[in-house]
Amino acid sequence: MNIDLNSFKNVIQELKKFEKKTSVELNAEDFLDSIKARVEPKQFQGKVTAIDSGSIKIEVIGKIIVGVKSAASTFDYSNEKLVSKSIINPLTIQIFDYEDNSKCEEIVRLKEEYSLAVNSLKESDLIFIDGSVIPHPSTHPSKESELHFEYLKVLEKCKDLNYSGKAIGINKDSKSRKFSRKKNEKSNVPDVKIFNDLLEENERSGVFEYSTTDTPILKELGFENNIFSFYLKSIKNDYPLRIDFYCKDKKKAVEKANEIASTVSFLSRISKNYAYPAALIDVDLKAKINLKEAEMIKRTIEKNSSGLRRNSRPFR
Repeated sequence: MNIDLNSFKNVIQELKKFEKKTSVELNAEDFLDSIKARVEPKQFQGKVTAIDSGSIKIEVIGKIIVGVKSAASTFDYSNEKLVSKSIINPLTIQIFDYEDNSKCEEIVRLKEEYSLAVNSLKESDLIFIDGSVIPHPSTHPSKESELHFEYLKVLEKCKDLNYSGKAIGINKDSKSRKFSRKKNEKSNVPDVKIFNDLLEENERSGVFEYSTTDTPILKELGFENNIFSFYLKSIKNDYPLRIDFYCKDKKKAVEKANEIASTVSFLSRISKNYAYPAALIDVDLKAKINLKEAEMIKRTIEKNSSGLRRNSRPFR
C-alpha cells in the first residue's frame, strides 16, 4: 500500500487538535433550566421498542430506485430476566424521478420507520427512534414533486407517534452546531463536542427548544413550541447522546427531560466505552442491508434495465 506519510501526519494532527477542550461559553438564557444538570439513573420496568432501518439507493437512466428494510426490537424489562423480540420487515422498493434524488431515500426510510413505530405503540411503554422524533428540515420536498404525497404520509405518522408521548429520539452522532455557531457563524465545532467537554458522567445539558426560528417542518406538524432537546452523558468514556422529544406543555418540558434522562442513562450503561440503549444496538444490526444483499439488489436491477452506462463497462 502506497501512503503519503506527510498527509497522514496532517490528518493525525488535526484530530489531536479536535480532542483539545473547546472554549465556547454557553448562555444560561438559551436553556429552560440551567446550563447543565445532574442525572440519577433510574431502573426501568416496562417495554422499550427501538426502531431503525437500512436503505440503499440505485441510479438508473432518469430514475432513482430506493430500497428500505425497517426493523423493530422490543426489550421487556418487566421481569428479572430480559425478554426480547423483533420484527424485520421485508425490503420495500420504490422508484422515483431523478429530480427527487436528494430527498427520496430519506422520505421512504422515515415512512417505513414511523409506520412501524406507530404500530408498536400499543405494546410498548417507550419508543426509541434512531435519530430525531421529527424529519430533518432539509427533507421537505417541493409541492410539485411526486414525493410530496409520500411526505404528507410521513407527517401524519410523525404526529401520531409524538402525540402518544412515548417517542424519544436518540442521536449518537449529532452534527448540530446550534450553540457553536451562535458564537461564531463559521464554527466547525459540533455541539456534541462542546457538551462532551462540559459534562461529567451522569450529567445532561440544559433543556432547549429544537428551534427558536421559523422552521417549516415544525409549522407543518403544528409543533412550533413542542419539540425539545438536551445532551446526555451516561458514561465517562463516550460522547453525549442528543435526545429529542415532544412535550405538549413547555412548562413541563424540564420535568419530562429529567424522566427521559434517568431512563436512557440507565439503559445505556451496558459498556464502559459505548453509551447507547441495548434495544437500539440490537435493531441497528437487524435493519442493516449487508453487502451481499446490496450487491444482489444492484445486479438484479442492472440485469433487468439499461442501468447506468458506467456500470456496464467490460473492464473493472
